[in-house]
Parts: sequence; C-alpha cells; structure tokens
Amino acid sequence: MNKTYLQLNNREWMPIARKLKETFSLPKINLNLAIYCKNENQSLEIGFINNKCYLRGRDKISSKSTPNMWLENKNIKFLLRIFNNLGTEKVQISEIVQLDYSDDKELIASLRIGTLLGDLLMINKNYKEKIIDILNIKESDLLESETLDNIITTKNIPTEPLFNKFNVPNPKIQTYTDRFAIDLLSGVTTLSHKISAKSNDYGIYENYYQNLLGHSIDCDRASQKNEELFKPLSIIIASYNSESTILKTLYSIQSQDLSQKNIAALDVIVVDDGWINPIMDIIKPHLKYFTFSLKVVRLEQNQGLSIARNMGYQLSRYENILFMDSDVMLAKNYLYEHSIRLQTIPNSLFVSFKENIEPDNKVASLDVIKKGLPVSTNLNDKRITRSVSSDVRWLNKTVSEGTEELLGETNLFKNFGYGRTINGCFDLPSMVVGHNMTMNKELVSSVGGFCTTFSGWGLEDAYFGARVIANGNFIIPILSTSVYHINHPPRAGSPEQQLIEHKQNTEIYNKLMRQQL
Repeated sequence: MNKTYLQLNNREWMPIARKLKETFSLPKINLNLAIYCKNENQSLEIGFINNKCYLRGRDKISSKSTPNMWLENKNIKFLLRIFNNLGTEKVQISEIVQLDYSDDKELIASLRIGTLLGDLLMINKNYKEKIIDILNIKESDLLESETLDNIITTKNIPTEPLFNKFNVPNPKIQTYTDRFAIDLLSGVTTLSHKISAKSNDYGIYENYYQNLLGHSIDCDRASQKNEELFKPLSIIIASYNSESTILKTLYSIQSQDLSQKNIAALDVIVVDDGWINPIMDIIKPHLKYFTFSLKVVRLEQNQGLSIARNMGYQLSRYENILFMDSDVMLAKNYLYEHSIRLQTIPNSLFVSFKENIEPDNKVASLDVIKKGLPVSTNLNDKRITRSVSSDVRWLNKTVSEGTEELLGETNLFKNFGYGRTINGCFDLPSMVVGHNMTMNKELVSSVGGFCTTFSGWGLEDAYFGARVIANGNFIIPILSTSVYHINHPPRAGSPEQQLIEHKQNTEIYNKLMRQQL
C-alpha cells in the first residue's frame, strides 16, 4: 500500500479521529509496542500489534526495509535474548495506540498515538485528496515513508534496557505481553499456565472508546444512536428441543430497534441439532414475517452444542458473530450495542447478562416480543451476584458459604485476570456462557472453534473462553443491554442426569487445562 504521513505536532488527535469516523467508519482500536535496535549499518524493529509479533529490518545504507516477518509466540523471548547478547541491550521502545480506519477492502488511514515522533496520521494515498480536504491540511505537510524512516534513524531518542541485571524484561514489554498472553516464561506451557499470566484489564481502551462514541465500553447505552455506524452480524442459534421457544428467539431479532434495511442485512443461522421434530416445521409458517436472511440446517442425529455452533460458524457471512441459545430473547438494543463495540475493540469477547423468566411471564408473549423487549431491570444472572453453599461446586469446592458479587468484586471483570479465582471456584473462563456472546470471526478461527470432546451439559463454553483468554483476548461485559432466558426442564432429561454430564465434562475440562501445548 502506498502511504504518506502527517506529523500532528501541535494538532489534537481527537478532532481528527472524530472527523475520520464521521466520514469513513468506526476505527478499530489496536495496541502496538515497537522495540527499535540499531547499530551503524542497520536497524531492527520487533513490533507487536495486539497479540501478534513481527520482525522488520532496515539497511541504513540502501534505506531499504524488509517485509514484516511474523513470529510465533514461542520464538519471541528467544529473539529478545539474542538481541540482548549481541550488544543491542539498549533499545528504543514506543507504546502506541492505533485507530485504524478501513472499508471492506483496505486500510484507509491509521491514527498512531505515542510514536517516537509523536502522534502521526498514516494515510493511504488512494484517499489522500479526500483526507486533505476533510482535515483542511496542505499536501506539503505530508511526509513520505523514506523521509519518516530517516527522521527516526537520525533523531536522538533516549534508549532503555531490554532486561535488567536480574534478567527481568523491561516493564513496558512485560506489561504489554501480560495484556496479550505473549509468553515470556520458560518451560512447559499449559492452558492454565497461559491464563495465569494474562491480564484482563481492558481499561486502556476506555478513554479512546469513550471519546469516540460518547459512552463507556461496559455500562452506558449509546447516547446518540447512529445507524450508519451499525454493521450486521451473523447470528448462530443452536436448537434442540426448542419448539416452544425458537419463534420467540427469532421474533426478538426481528423486533430489534434498527431500520428495516439493517434488519434485512442480518444473517441468521439456526442449526437443528437432531431433535425428534424438525424445527423448520415450527418456523416455516412464520417465514414471511422475518425480513432477515434465515438459514435452517438440520442434523439428523444429535451432535451436541459444539458441533452445532461450529457448523453455524462455518456457514456465517459476516466478520462479527453472535452465538445465542434457542431459549433466549434479545433486548431490542442488543445488536446495536454489541455491533459498535465489536467494530471498535478487536481481541475481545463480549457478554451480556440475562434475566431468567418463567414461560408464562408476559415478557415471553409473542405480542410483547414483536414490539421489542426493553433492557431488563431485574437481572438475576449468577455472574453478577451468586449465592454459594458448601454443596455447590464448579471446578473446585467452594471455600466458604455466602454471597459473591462477582461483577463488582472484579471491577466489571477488569481485575479477573492472572488466573484469579473467587471463593475457590469462580474464574474468568466461567464468565463465558454460551447463551449469548459476541466476537469477531478471526477470534473463533484462531482458537479452532468449540471443542467437540465435551458431551452433554456444561463447560464447552467455559473451555472456549479459556482458549480465547489464553490466545490474548479480553472478556468484556456489556451492561447497556440484556437478554431474557426462558426457564425449562433440563435438556438432559433430569437434574440427576445433568449433574452426571457436568461431572464428566469437569474431568475433561481439567485434563485439557493441564495438557501441554
């Protein structure tokens, strides 16, 4: 991509960010750490973009740069050690926040805050004239890539050590690698080990998100809804024995507080997981009322939630995905609230909380659902407040009886990192519950989808969450919207059978968490 740069100098980056948002799209907020190592003939850069790492070199004599060489996680500490041993123990480090504006085909512009040269705007030359006009700048203010490289090379920028005398990595490097589960430790790595080294403090995104959109990531509703910012999602619904609820689920999608154009663009996939009666028989008489794209796929035999969700994911059209259950109904602002966050904050899985209701609750009436459901004011999701007794266990036995305020005690999950448990049995992976969760398609692909080793009820979603966390992603709650879950007898047939399945899956979960990667 041909590109040019604008040094912001005394210009404020926020007005520029907003103008670009209004003209093009919501930006993705990407985090970047750049480590520069130099000698007389060449400079090398070890760079991180979120949880990915690259190596790039530049020959000072020819001014030629090498393409990015992407590195596997396990090679990064080894590379840092080599640099240290070769006498490049003094480096320049910049911590950068990138606001990347793209269309469906290419990167348009990237606002880079905190580089070694201050704040920069990278501009795709295909959009140069339009951006010059939008920002009211002069073409003579722009710098070519080679000019910028020479400024960086010749500028006297302070250096700092890669490691201290006790071989502890530079604090900037350690903080960044903790944030994205980039392993700088030695020895055997397990899923449990990786999670114990991973922070879930997504606070670094908050200021940028708040300034761009005018509301918080986790709590506040969009104060000024702008449907031009909405991008449609693929919605994957695994269905088993759900004749009494599936229509309510689908009508809660149809009644979203969105324009008909945006509803029509939605991609809804129902996977009928081999129940006795085909779910299409229930849906078919109502097809004329659904304006979104609807696919119904039937498995002739029951395969389980993981296979059903994986199949739906493989059929999905869009970059962003919602997994939901067939006994769940969305509040009418759900898709908008999740869509704008999904576009802006990559490397994250978003969850909203539920109100459990009985089938005869008026909220579960089709007439009410068709008008659009309000955000629940009576959330009774156990991830918010949980009563604990000695006979209740998740993966481990509880330490003490009482009530745990899981959401409050962890500051909206920000302090739920580094393998922390509450009362011995609740941890961050257990906050990932499959009845509603959104993420981007690349995230699902990077962890290989849902594990099919689990059978029956429980823990396939928590294990998916564990892999998501260990792969450098954040778990972020969205309290500005909610879902309603319709209570029903256990899908396993009885509470006793459900407990048997849960116990079996617990053994599988613990084994997988201890397995060497």
